[in-house]
Amino acid sequence: MFAASCCCNALALFFLVTQTPPCQAMVRKYLIAIQIILIINDVNLEIMFQPIPIFPALGGFAVGLLTRAGLSVLRELGIN
Repeated sequence: MFAASCCCNALALFFLVTQTPPCQAMVRKYLIAIQIILIINDVNLEIMFQPIPIFPALGGFAVGLLTRAGLSVLRELGIN
């Protein structure tokens, strides 16, 4: 899932930088900022945190890089 999301985010950022008309220059900065925030959030959620839900119980655990480094799940949820 991360690979598809990364490709779509990179493609959207490329088009925002190259194909935005000059009359939308002010909006372009905000759209690029939002796209960069989405990329950072995607990397954080899919690689650093990786939550695994446990169904039908209301619970779960994490198996990402930050969890392996010793960061607690509650602190990781605070980062998101």
